Amino acid sequence: MKLVKGRKPADFARAPLSQERIERIWHGVETREPSFEWRQRRKRGVLTVVIAACAAALVVLAVRRWSGPPADPVAHRAGSLLDGRQEEQLSLPDGTDVRLADAARARVVALSASEVRLRLERGSMTCAVEPRPERRFVVEARDIEVTVKGTEFTVSLAANGAAVTVSVARGMVEVRDRSRFIASLHAGQRWSSAHPVEEPVSAALPALAERAEAGSADGDARDPARTPSASPAPSAAPSAAPPQKAAEPGPHELFERGAQARLQGRAHDAAEAFDRMRRRYPQDSRSGHAAFQLGRIRLDTLGDARGAAEAFQFALAHPGPGFFLEDAQARLVEAWARAKNAGACRQARARYLALYPKGAHTSRVERHCDDL
Repeated sequence: MKLVKGRKPADFARAPLSQERIERIWHGVETREPSFEWRQRRKRGVLTVVIAACAAALVVLAVRRWSGPPADPVAHRAGSLLDGRQEEQLSLPDGTDVRLADAARARVVALSASEVRLRLERGSMTCAVEPRPERRFVVEARDIEVTVKGTEFTVSLAANGAAVTVSVARGMVEVRDRSRFIASLHAGQRWSSAHPVEEPVSAALPALAERAEAGSADGDARDPARTPSASPAPSAAPSAAPPQKAAEPGPHELFERGAQARLQGRAHDAAEAFDRMRRRYPQDSRSGHAAFQLGRIRLDTLGDARGAAEAFQFALAHPGPGFFLEDAQARLVEAWARAKNAGACRQARARYLALYPKGAHTSRVERHCDDL
């Protein structure tokens, strides 16, 4: 047993293989095994693919390093934070851009096809909004809401958070305090909560409030006969020229007079100016907006529901830029509901729901008219 231990079985048995059979077996092995050259070519091909993949990865990393991280279309959702220190910018697919100043901070409250709502928490932000009638774009700052359909404007919050400032570069925006209308601002105009009454609506315009209160007194103030240095005119001078009639104010002055009067809380003066403007200049592009503001004053302040409905109908018939049309149609339903006119209310409601099935006022409009 010691002689057998450690030896192979082949030492004791051999298969009877002829030379011919051995050659056939070896030939089969050669035909099935890849050649050395083929194996070398395959190795070189695999190496080339690996090198190309590594080079492509390096190129992608270099592009990302120089151009920054790729834009993520869903990076900003409701509740997400925008920080100006990171030079963050919100761009919507329709071309609307929101840019934050240094150290500014804002939060996305809503981001959908029907409404975009941002809340400015600190600093200043500029919004360039593309016009979309089916969508509301709202910026909140403290208790102030700035609503727009298509414009470029800036909302700023003071360092101590005590004042909100709105500046319009183009288009028009509406300023509210969550419960009531405050002002409509056009291109070049500015409003601040720190001086809601004393500060003019626009630095480029005259003091319209004084002119509105004085009426035609401006012409009297410029009359030399009224100045202290002028000698009094004879009481019975047959050749004295008749006093000149004050020039009729144009549509722009009447509209701004109404806006300023409403800003100061003088509802009757504002209604008179807006009504006068839209009746004298119905072809002006702002006549529809003037009628819309008139309807609001009549409905919300003066309690004249039928007069408000008439004004809203005028506004819808004179769309102008058209940014207020959805609101005017919704307020028309409300006006007819307050006037207890069931037929007109249902007709206006049906028209609003047909035009704006997913509008901002749909839920409120649907509740009108049923109890009449």
